Amino acid sequence: TVEFYVANDDSLQDKKIFLPHLHDKTEIYILLDGDSSFVVGDETISLSPYDALVIPPYTLHHCILPKPTKHNHACFWINGSFDAFNEVLKNDNFPLYVPDDKSGELKTVCEYFAENFDESDKLGVFKRVCDLLYYLKNAAKIKPVSKPENDEILPPALAKILADVKENSAEISGTKDIAERNFISVSTLTRLFEKHLNITPKEYLDYQKLSMAKIYLGNGCNVKEACEKAGFPNCSNFIRLFKDKFSITPNKYRKAYKSD
Repeated sequence: TVEFYVANDDSLQDKKIFLPHLHDKTEIYILLDGDSSFVVGDETISLSPYDALVIPPYTLHHCILPKPTKHNHACFWINGSFDAFNEVLKNDNFPLYVPDDKSGELKTVCEYFAENFDESDKLGVFKRVCDLLYYLKNAAKIKPVSKPENDEILPPALAKILADVKENSAEISGTKDIAERNFISVSTLTRLFEKHLNITPKEYLDYQKLSMAKIYLGNGCNVKEACEKAGFPNCSNFIRLFKDKFSITPNKYRKAYKSD
């Protein structure tokens, strides 16, 4: 199944940082107008109109608007990890970055969903989704990891910390532990996260642990096993946090995932 959303607003939006989040689905993000940057895991990617990103499930990501901009965009969410992208999204080769080749194919698809979408036209919807996936698969290029030209987007010190949290979240206990591992004061660490990610280090760490817990639950682990493997010291707190962030208990999520 495919869900979609198209934002098309001619008014300028203020410089903004969106909260890090994750989905159970593969996300396809297409910038239609304006300028934006994405932080996906520990990588920062700047986008131009009709550039596209394919972001795997359970991957922390968020958008940053570096300046007032229109920020028109389209998002598509596909259940599962979609086989067409498995090869290029494996290991560290994510997110999949597809630059605009001026062909107009992405524009045609996005205009259909923005202006001509008809839910009853199932064949037409199916065709446009297939056109989108076929284009992305064939135009795909992995954008090399590069430091942003402007360190206001994501300072190298913060990128290094995010990479550490992503790789070692299960063994990291909290904010103090993150600071000690990266030879930085707790106050400086907190300022970095709140300025550039609009979130506290503890909240970011919790999201990364929850991301891993979702993967374990989807792979058949019970709630206690997922809790322990993801690095939560207390199962009751894990269940409370999971329900608070995703509006479903870990056990119900596990059963729903199995039924899908």
